[in-house]
Amino acid sequence: SHILSLRSLAMVANMLEALPDCLRRLSSLTYLAASKNQITAIPHWLWELHQLEELVLGHNRIQHVAAPSDAHTTIRVLDLRCNPLEWTSESEGRSEMDACLSLLPMLQDLRLAEVDLPAVPTSTFSINTLSELNLSCNP
Repeated sequence: SHILSLRSLAMVANMLEALPDCLRRLSSLTYLAASKNQITAIPHWLWELHQLEELVLGHNRIQHVAAPSDAHTTIRVLDLRCNPLEWTSESEGRSEMDACLSLLPMLQDLRLAEVDLPAVPTSTFSINTLSELNLSCNP
């Protein structure tokens, strides 16, 4: 099917509560925008879309971000602004989000405005490719 070769997908403002599982079949996807929905989590399979470069999930209800299973992700832009992200520590002393960020080796633009961020995630200091960081409106 031609839809499987889709490179760009926008699903903005559709009242989605989760990213549809069928998206995992879109292996050519480079851009995914699902802002202004009611999504509560980023599923682990999303990181397995190895062509995905830009992920825009701002203005949702995302609390949990499953970390990539490997460091082969191609995400360059990650927009999670205006989400109630959980920043509680895991057993090893790092937050779930911090663990996720440390596995995004190509990240250039990170948008974490209005996410109740208690401190700058320590993993951002080790992302050599990061050139833009938005931490606006956090306590």
